[in-house]
Parts: sequence; structure tokens; C-alpha cells
Amino acid sequence: MKNDKNIENMLRSAVSHAAPDARDAILSACDNEKGKVIYMEKKRSSPLRGFAAVAAGVSHVVEVAVFEHGAYDRVYRDLKGAAFKLHISEHPPSVVVETALIRQIIAADSRHSFEELAPLSINELNLIADGKTLSGIASDGAAASSKAYIGRDAAVDAALGHAGVTRSEVRKLDVDLDYEHGSMVYEVEFKVGTAEYEYDIGAADGDIIWYEIERDGIVEQGGSAIDGKAAISADDAKTAALNHAGLTASQVTHLKAELDREGGKLVYEVEFKSGGHEYEYVIDAATGAVIKSEKEHD
Repeated sequence: MKNDKNIENMLRSAVSHAAPDARDAILSACDNEKGKVIYMEKKRSSPLRGFAAVAAGVSHVVEVAVFEHGAYDRVYRDLKGAAFKLHISEHPPSVVVETALIRQIIAADSRHSFEELAPLSINELNLIADGKTLSGIASDGAAASSKAYIGRDAAVDAALGHAGVTRSEVRKLDVDLDYEHGSMVYEVEFKVGTAEYEYDIGAADGDIIWYEIERDGIVEQGGSAIDGKAAISADDAKTAALNHAGLTASQVTHLKAELDREGGKLVYEVEFKSGGHEYEYVIDAATGAVIKSEKEHD
């Protein structure tokens, strides 16, 4: 394997031929992607670390060429030639597909993060992608398999059993495979009367990992991912958000806090209104730190 400098030169040449106006921007983005690919390889103890630059480069350059510059054919030919000269297979390794797939999953569902999804297999990523609306994703040709999991029907049965309702009472039932709380889960959602139910069921064992029931304006939450694991209370999260906004509880209306997950961690989503503005906060449930804040005209 040649060194990263040779790979970079080949990549620079390929991009320059296909999309010269965007060369610098593409190469800069490739350098950023290189770090992500190396992160993935380290998480998996993969021997592909020396291939990170061209793997990230192929992934990003092809995406940019196809969707922004219409120069796919030229980029592909030049990159294929570069790969041949470097004695690299003309077929990109799975890490290229995985990097692109993770990027698209995050774009479709902001609850996820790159660090959270990087350790997953291509099969797990494809299973997650099946439940989301993605675009521009290349496939490695292997069909995603869920044979290792309990199945959708068993997941529904676990959720309905916990809720104490039957299938005949349920409407708007929806089931998707996803990755939450550090494991693959079936996300089961349904309504019974005016009540709304959301469940994360362990895909491997049927455990009730997380649930939320909203009935008559009252929200109930629980599950193994939550019980005893939120270091701060909902009231603490409200206080943290109000302090950040420089307001007191008496100065706001519609104040509420709900426990949720984002990027694999537990968070409180806090909302309130004051002075013609609507405030939204994401508070770390473990530390009380403000992760994100927004203020908009009501």
C-alpha cells in the first residue's frame, strides 16, 4: 500500500479533472471524512487504517459529483484509474458504503450521531435505513437480515402486553427497526382512543427498553434505559433551561420537560413561552448541561 501522500495526489488529480471548480471544497470535505473513517476502523480494530484517505475520498467525491456537479462518469473513471495504480481493488471496501450510509441516516434522523452508529455492521445499518427515507445510497448487494431478532410481531406483542391493550383496540400501529440506547430496537407506535403510545423494544430479547404514554395531557415514561439512569429530574432540567434564558418560572407559560434520547444519550427536551418568544432546550439528563437552545418569535 502506498502512503497517504500518493493517495491524496491521485485523489486531487481525479477531482481536478472532473470538477475543477469544486476541487478545494471537495478535498477539504474529504479530509474531514478521513477522520470519520479512521474512527470507524479504530472502533472495529480493522486493518484498513492505511486505506482511510481514499475510502473517505471515494465516498464523498462520488456523492458530490453525482448530486452537485453531474460529473460522475469522469470522477469514477479517474478514481478507478488511481485505485489501479495504487494496487487497490476497483470495488470500494464496505467502510465506504458504511460512511455514506451513516451520513444519510443522520441527515434523515438527527437523534443519531456518527460516533453512535460507527461501530454497527453494514447489516445493522441497512436495517436502520430500511425504516427511513434516504437518497443516494449505494448498496453492497447484500440483503439486510433481521433473523437474529425477535421479529415485528413479537415486539408488538411485548408493547401491547405492557400497555394492557389488545390488537383490536389499537389503531395507527407502526413498527420500525432502529438503534437506540446502545442496541437495536423495534420502535412500536400506536394509538388507543386519544392516548398515544411509543415503545422501544429490545430487538434481541423483547425487553421494554423505553416507553412513553401520553394520555389527557399527562406523559408517563419508563423502561430499562430510563429507570434510575437520569441523574437529574425534570424539574432540574426546567431550572437549567430557565437559568440559561435568564427567566423565572413565574415569567413563562406552557413550561414542560420530557425525557428523550438524542445521539444515544438521555436528554430532557424543555419548552416554554415568554415575551412573545418560544424557547426550546435540550438538557443532558446526566449532567444538567445545556446541549442545545433555540429562541424564536412565537
